[in-house]
Amino acid sequence: MIFNHSMISDLKAAATAHSEHTITLVLLGVDEFDAFLREYGYPLGDQVLKHVESVCSEELDPLLLEPQSGGCFLVALPEEDSVAQIDLERVCHRIAGSRLRFTVDGQQIAHSMTISVGLSPLSSPQDLQSALNQVLWTYGEASGTGNVIRASKAPFSPSTPHSLSTKATLREALLAAPPDSPVSVIQFDIDDFSKVMEATGREQTDILLNHVGKILRDAFAESGTICDRRSDEFLVILPGIRAEDAAFEAEIIRRAVADSVEGALHGISLSIGVAAYPLNAVDGRSLLRKVREARYASRMAGGARVSVAEADQMVTKTSHFSKIQLKRLGSLAKRLERSEADLLREGLDAMLEVYDDGAPSSDAIVPDDQPEGIHSNIR
Repeated sequence: MIFNHSMISDLKAAATAHSEHTITLVLLGVDEFDAFLREYGYPLGDQVLKHVESVCSEELDPLLLEPQSGGCFLVALPEEDSVAQIDLERVCHRIAGSRLRFTVDGQQIAHSMTISVGLSPLSSPQDLQSALNQVLWTYGEASGTGNVIRASKAPFSPSTPHSLSTKATLREALLAAPPDSPVSVIQFDIDDFSKVMEATGREQTDILLNHVGKILRDAFAESGTICDRRSDEFLVILPGIRAEDAAFEAEIIRRAVADSVEGALHGISLSIGVAAYPLNAVDGRSLLRKVREARYASRMAGGARVSVAEADQMVTKTSHFSKIQLKRLGSLAKRLERSEADLLREGLDAMLEVYDDGAPSSDAIVPDDQPEGIHSNIR
């Protein structure tokens, strides 16, 4: 999510004016707002946003309440984050308990909604950028859950896992893309990273990661967004770039790393996956799944290569599940309005992330009461 300079200036001014008190930054968003827009259009979407803004104005005492892309609002509250959490939970409860009534094609529609909220304290104007990064992270964790999540007390660092919310950043890229325009993603994974860490130590692996990060920043500074997903993985989002062009760029970077003969990159190779919307995926969730599969294909082939996502080749595994499991799966699919196959793939991906890759990514596990808020392009 990109915050404009004017709004950042307003935030700095608010923080300066209230320097004796802690300000809490809040990023809140309407869950599944893009799906609502697809079904009902922008005029009714504007009514939803006006309702949320009205409730926030009534229940809170905001220093700043600014609409953002994707059905989100950035809010600055003149209170401690612990107090803000209580106030925001009240806002969530009120919005979840309300129904907006619309007339669509002559039919009365009663629409209910939930909002998800991330918040972070802002102790001084000098800490604004860190607080903005924190609130992006916490909102990414909260998105789609209907919950309020506070930032941890630990200081924010760009090397923190999931420091940029991949879900929120990808969601914005898909929403902003012109009709029929591709959005490619590239996942870079350092081969045998655990062995490298054991052999060289944490300090040297930090140097290595900084080198790789710098190469990616230099390569994609003008064309994409880099999300630091886990210690040895990087995800790059490239709006307007086709899969074959993204793969070409990825291969240049792979060779640059492989050809390094000295310093932290000596002897290091990358396994890289590439996938693109709408060629390989219909929404953000499936796009992340496809790029993970492509990256894993590179690893399975021995590493040090670039793989582009391919079409799914499904195999029937019905006999591997009990009748009760399949019945529960069917009920869940109906409630979430998703296919059983999609839910099974999501669950299997999450399990493989834990047992094969060592830890779940922020996009591998999605609460089963709310699908992730990344959907296909809207125009």
